[in-house]
Amino acid sequence: MYRVEIIILLLFSLCSCQQGEKGEEIGLFHKQIDLEENLILGAPVDMKCVDDNLIIIDANSDAFFHWIKLPDFKYMGKYGELGQGPGEWLKAKTLHVFQDTLYCYDSYKSELLQIIPDDDAGKLTFRSCHRFGKDLTIDLFPLSQSRLCAYGCFEHGMLHVTDTAGMLLQVTRDFLARDRTESMLSNQLRFMAYQGCMDTDGKGNVAYLMADSKQCYVYSLVEDSLAEIFSDQSSYPFYKPEGNEGFSVSFKPENKFGYQDITADESGFYGLYSGKSFQDYQQKAFESSLVEAYTWKGALKALYRFDIPVLCFCIDKKRDVFYAITNNPDPVLVCFPLL
Repeated sequence: MYRVEIIILLLFSLCSCQQGEKGEEIGLFHKQIDLEENLILGAPVDMKCVDDNLIIIDANSDAFFHWIKLPDFKYMGKYGELGQGPGEWLKAKTLHVFQDTLYCYDSYKSELLQIIPDDDAGKLTFRSCHRFGKDLTIDLFPLSQSRLCAYGCFEHGMLHVTDTAGMLLQVTRDFLARDRTESMLSNQLRFMAYQGCMDTDGKGNVAYLMADSKQCYVYSLVEDSLAEIFSDQSSYPFYKPEGNEGFSVSFKPENKFGYQDITADESGFYGLYSGKSFQDYQQKAFESSLVEAYTWKGALKALYRFDIPVLCFCIDKKRDVFYAITNNPDPVLVCFPLL
């Protein structure tokens, strides 16, 4: 009898551990958001929620940023026109939040700017805070008041930590390789195959998810360095270098995409995982309905399954909801309540 009880207890413990490793699966159902004014999106690539403001980056519009006021979903307009002048942008791709302030790096101007919703004036304003002279930097965001994280096509390292004057303080390890043959390729060439999406909680924690393979890296700022807290390489990309000069790769059609977007808060980060190949799904491979939720220690907390695929998303902890963009057939704004 005791033996039977012990076996039952062991089986229960094993099932509990497996459930914890896989994460709890939670189905979420969308609600379409109808704005008072028509929101026309071309190619949305990122979005973030700060307090009562939802900002969407649009890569195919005459202005990069759409501003929506919460909780009434009032469309305030689009800002950040394409151009060289003050208040104009050449390239905007990612948004990061630090101390309740939104940041975006213009990689063509090599300039980090704050995006400030001005309720009194009814418009978005932009404030330059850093000019970053390092070549081939794709993204830049604050880790603390005096430390920045740079991500790009660097000769060495996946990430660079600098001070606000641009002095290099740390270079993390190079991109990993599947085998010895791939390890002979330059770090800059491997960057082209291992690009991804990054986000931070604004308190020194950083998550880096690969776009063309299932890989995850978690870091925490310790003094002047990013300590690697967790890493997972569930798959490697299938690609080949192109040409003899420059940095270019082509992916094999059967290569399965990884994470298409990321959002983070103080409790952890959330990755929008595809797992589809272009060969089987064509453009649908860039959409996903699966969100993996992790702690800042790299532990999988939950799997959220949306009832429709989305292009990009963000979390609003104030209202316990995910906002996302889905094709219907044109891009539209939806939300997924967590409660």
